[in-house]
Amino acid sequence: MRILFVFSLMLALLSGAMPTPLTAQNYPLRQHRYINDYAALLEPFQEDKLLQTLKAIETAQNIEFTVVTLKTLADYEYSGAIGPFATGLFNAWAPGSQQQNNAILMLVVLHDRVMRIELGADYGRRFDAQIQQIVDEDVLPRFRNGSYATGIQDGVEQVVRVLSGQAAAIEFRGSGNSGEASRSPDATRDAPLADNRAVWPLNGIMLRILAVLIAVLAALIAWWRLRIWRRNRVPRCPHDRLQMLRLGKERENEFLDAGEEVEERIGSIDYDVWECPGCGHAVTKAWPRWFKKFGACPSCNYSTLHSNKITIVAATSHAGGVERRDSRCANCDYRFSQQYATARLTSSSSSGHSGGGGSSGGGGGGGSW
Repeated sequence: MRILFVFSLMLALLSGAMPTPLTAQNYPLRQHRYINDYAALLEPFQEDKLLQTLKAIETAQNIEFTVVTLKTLADYEYSGAIGPFATGLFNAWAPGSQQQNNAILMLVVLHDRVMRIELGADYGRRFDAQIQQIVDEDVLPRFRNGSYATGIQDGVEQVVRVLSGQAAAIEFRGSGNSGEASRSPDATRDAPLADNRAVWPLNGIMLRILAVLIAVLAALIAWWRLRIWRRNRVPRCPHDRLQMLRLGKERENEFLDAGEEVEERIGSIDYDVWECPGCGHAVTKAWPRWFKKFGACPSCNYSTLHSNKITIVAATSHAGGVERRDSRCANCDYRFSQQYATARLTSSSSSGHSGGGGSSGGGGGGGSW
């Protein structure tokens, strides 16, 4: 189990070692699976109606549809177009799943007067023109009249009808291309969602990471087997060269001091005591536990210091918090407390709803009103 834990830890570290931008974009927290109305555009009865619609969509169509409203993108230190922000928000929240990457995110920014419907990567860019027409004809006109709840509700329903193949033929006015003038219901229904099979991107970088992970796992297994062999190897007495005997728990405490007994009792260090059957010479070997909860005490130097973290002021998405760490030594009773400030919450540190691993390739449509 320890090897599996370390392997998972190495996987996380190596995944985090991928190239990332020098400055990470700040995104809102995802508190709820379906609706995050930070701009307060929806009345309670409107939100309830939309929530029932979104739940029914996921039940019937297996499509996770998330709606988020914000006051302004400036609150998240962003001043560019809404498209890249919506794509980044989708990938940060990760709705849907890697196996069926067909989630949808609708982002409405009230004071910036912009909105965007972002599609999961499995849709590709095949539905962009239809999504844009829904934005232009069903969403933005209602937003211009101040009917935000109606625009959101109608937009959600129209998007799902198109993507699930239930929409009537849509005429693309203004395209000027007779080959794209209409799309029949059957044609939309029969079009696959860009291969919904789980796709593992085994490109060159992923192959190298996989090779490194396999090598790390093999090294961990080899190291663990070596550790077991070293621990169980029978030493010889340095005086008469006889093979020594490992003492049982009932006798080894005779050779441990008080601090070592505490370390073994609390599980920070495991001691083995070997005794020569001829001359009685004893050897004590210490084997520190992996991922122990106790640190070294600055007073007695034994691994018997335990710390507890207490939240005094909880951090939020708008302000940092205050925490206190209380430490006490189980051996000498040394104690100290330290109070420190914590950073404000971001989407990666939030305890709110987490996604299932979906991502967006930038498909969808949007506009301003």
